[in-house]
Amino acid sequence: METGTTTLASRGSDERFPRNTRWSATVSGDGNLIAFVTSGLDIAPEDVCACLKVVLYDVAAGTSTTVSKNSDGEPIDPPEAYSLDPAISADGSAIAFTSYVSNFVRQTVLASGSWTGGSAHGTAGVPAISGDGSIVAYNSSAVDIVQDMPSRDPYGISWIYAYRNF
Repeated sequence: METGTTTLASRGSDERFPRNTRWSATVSGDGNLIAFVTSGLDIAPEDVCACLKVVLYDVAAGTSTTVSKNSDGEPIDPPEAYSLDPAISADGSAIAFTSYVSNFVRQTVLASGSWTGGSAHGTAGVPAISGDGSIVAYNSSAVDIVQDMPSRDPYGISWIYAYRNF
């Protein structure tokens, strides 16, 4: 992409203008990768549903890939298809996002898991990620992510957590 030019990052896989909604764009430090949310069927070639999913656009290659996939490596299907709030590391090596999908691909790390193992008992979302992808910060209403939390929040708000990936 040349200086002073604009390109359509959420273009359809068939090079036509895409249908449906796109929002929540985030950009890698070098500007070559853009992650965003879409409900469109025609953004990435492997799209199979008009559900909320996270897509990664490679500016140099002009291609899009669905990031939120299931354990079979396939794009997620309803009713469990619900991914949003992408955040990309500065070096582009990691993407954090909010999702209500139970069967992620193996490369996916559950940052909001319970300290006893498994999923935490509460919602989590709006992630932020460090430049190298090693830390993911997010908010959650769950009280079982770290030890010694009160059994509930008396004010009904969420806490901010930080998860070290490596």
